[in-house]
Amino acid sequence: MFTLVVVDDNLAIIDLVAHGIDWSELGCSVVGVATDGTQGSALIVANQPDIIITDIHMPGFDGLKMIETTKVFSPHSKVIFISAYDDFRYAQEAISLRACAYLLKPFSKKELVNTVRSVLGECKKDPAPKAAEDPAPTADNANLLVSSMLEYVRSHISGSLRLEELSRHFGFCTSYISSLIKKQTGQNYSDWVTQARIDYAKKLLKRPTHKIEEISFLVGYKNYITFYKVFVRNEGMSPTDYRKLKGGKESENPK
Repeated sequence: MFTLVVVDDNLAIIDLVAHGIDWSELGCSVVGVATDGTQGSALIVANQPDIIITDIHMPGFDGLKMIETTKVFSPHSKVIFISAYDDFRYAQEAISLRACAYLLKPFSKKELVNTVRSVLGECKKDPAPKAAEDPAPTADNANLLVSSMLEYVRSHISGSLRLEELSRHFGFCTSYISSLIKKQTGQNYSDWVTQARIDYAKKLLKRPTHKIEEISFLVGYKNYITFYKVFVRNEGMSPTDYRKLKGGKESENPK
């Protein structure tokens, strides 16, 4: 059976494509859906689907960037771009990425089914073996997956960033994510997130825009004293001293 991934930030489109069509009649199975390019990249790397149906305009990675980034890890995947924009420039980029089709929204179920049938014909003419039966990423794919997770962490840096959140977002169990990050970075998950928070704090400290106490909230610490202690432990100096070292103006000490 052919596998299919759907990526679109419009939930109505995802519902139409993933659930509104009897894919089993076409010999297909939807193995994953995503609402942005970062999550879509992880799905593509993990599943190496036969067909990718993706929007172009999405938060984070757009569809074009997502396909450009992941094509080396799933070269056999046939791509169908969907877009609300009738822009020749996008069509040109899609062609350069060897897209099999470019559908304009709104499209009918019949139009999509006919397009997929045509693409399946190409798959049958040129079958490409999967890299492995096991969906676990290879070493290179694991690097991309961890990079996608880090991008997610950076974009949600002020939140709680519990391991369960990444599990829901990327579709892997918590134990797998934890072991993957440990293997790729040498850090456990909590230390990995802490480092991401401190790295972002250091960027903010180089600018005079925010007070240091505000920065602690922006990077996910609701208690300034906790932020202060973690920063000193990781950097060997206080946030105030780091800001002075990097040319900042504020002077502030924990109460």
